[in-house]
Amino acid sequence: MRKILTLIAFFLIIPTSAHAQWFRADSDHFVVYAERSQEDTQTFAEELERFDKGVRRLRGLPAGEPGVNRVTVYLMRSSLFRDITSSRSIGGFYHSASNGSVAFLPTTGTGISPQQTLFHEYTHHLFSVAWSNIAIPGWLSEGMAELHATAEVRSDGSMVFGREPSYRTGSLRNLDNDQITAMLTANTEESGVYIYYTAGWLLTHYLTFDPERDGQLSNYIVAINSGQSLEEAAETAFGDTRKFESDLARYRRGTSLPAVAVPAEDIQIGDVTVRPLTPGERATIEWAIRSRSGVDEEEAEEVYAALKPLAETYSGDALAQRAFAEAAFDKGAFDDVIVAADRAIAADPSLGSVYAYKARAMMEAPESYADIDDATWIDIRRVIVAGLQADPDNAELLWLYYRSFAEAGTSPHVIAVQRLYRAFEIQPQYPPLRMATAYQLLTDGKAAEARAVLRPLAFSVHESAATKRARKIVDAIDEGDLDKALATAEEGAEAGPEDEEPTDGEPNSSQVMRTFGQAGLNAAAN
Repeated sequence: MRKILTLIAFFLIIPTSAHAQWFRADSDHFVVYAERSQEDTQTFAEELERFDKGVRRLRGLPAGEPGVNRVTVYLMRSSLFRDITSSRSIGGFYHSASNGSVAFLPTTGTGISPQQTLFHEYTHHLFSVAWSNIAIPGWLSEGMAELHATAEVRSDGSMVFGREPSYRTGSLRNLDNDQITAMLTANTEESGVYIYYTAGWLLTHYLTFDPERDGQLSNYIVAINSGQSLEEAAETAFGDTRKFESDLARYRRGTSLPAVAVPAEDIQIGDVTVRPLTPGERATIEWAIRSRSGVDEEEAEEVYAALKPLAETYSGDALAQRAFAEAAFDKGAFDDVIVAADRAIAADPSLGSVYAYKARAMMEAPESYADIDDATWIDIRRVIVAGLQADPDNAELLWLYYRSFAEAGTSPHVIAVQRLYRAFEIQPQYPPLRMATAYQLLTDGKAAEARAVLRPLAFSVHESAATKRARKIVDAIDEGDLDKALATAEEGAEAGPEDEEPTDGEPNSSQVMRTFGQAGLNAAAN
């Protein structure tokens, strides 16, 4: 009997992760790792793709490049999600980095579904790419994210946009016109950042669906990007302020607000393939999630120690080696990074990210870039070029090629500059890359282009070192002081990832969604 009880106790203490079922889905715009069944993973990835197509159809956005700048999504059990977050009130988070954008979600939410969280954050991502040089004020950025977050996927494949966010009902009830007027003429969180979610949703809904205001939202965006102030642009696009306020109040009092269904035939998606993780991926996935979510020095030590023996066990698994390369890089174990990268390349030569880790390790191993001799810089560039031959649209490798000249104290030649610009074209959502692009444009005497690149960052509703610097550069350009603009941009180009734009009130540049509380689209949404 004692032996039986001992065996029962043994099985009870086996970690849940030992039995966890993980699948990977690949589609045009997403890579999804889900701790769900294969069928659920397929459905989740397909709905994400339909959402992408639905928003593009609703807003008239270009199709984008399939397979380029995909967002990696980790969908995990709640206990694992809580391990990588600092608060139980976070319903999911997203952040951009030099190696791409990634979102982290629990399989179950508290007050808002994981899907709504991701729809909100992916809206930010989508517009930062599709409108890479278009500035929009904070209320509109958050308003569109909130409007799209409540999208409803129907069983017939259509998608409904415009449902009221139930988690904002209380704050919507307490809105007044003075708050909305103040929001229209201010852009930073000084005026109360959370009004941008509530009033932003209402204004965006009104300007999207009210037929009397048709076209005014586009006119407003054009006015802002033509040099008008926020107040001037509002008057140009919306007309008399008092009438606008009264019309909005009447719209809000309506018995039901309109919604629109984008028909299934307008949101046809590409192939979504789902597979179980390899044994090496499955063994390392939870540590890889911890690593990609961001680690401090102590956490980096823990992740490195856990992954090192697994990297030996699964030495022929490319993605297990990639996970260890990242952990070793965070730990500063650059020799291990290079070994892991070489193993990954041998197993899968098409995996561009491991070439980037190898090149970065070669750059970071010496005390400073000044200690790297010319021959080593040539070797570093060979690694980068080999990676680009395997993965030509890898934004991190394109930027690293440019940086290999800048960090060596050598003026980047024309191909290096072209690769920087291509990196920004692929991944404009990453603030340090945006700043580096603006700096190169200013160096080339292209102040107007640099200003256009920086204005979306300068317009961010969330204050950060990057947004403040962007505003200083734009102001200097407007004042004709290009020397000051260039000097300020140089500081930004040298800033590291820690200078990324923090969003939605959380540190570490994570866009966080908390759990608090047009033409041609004629299908009725009931």
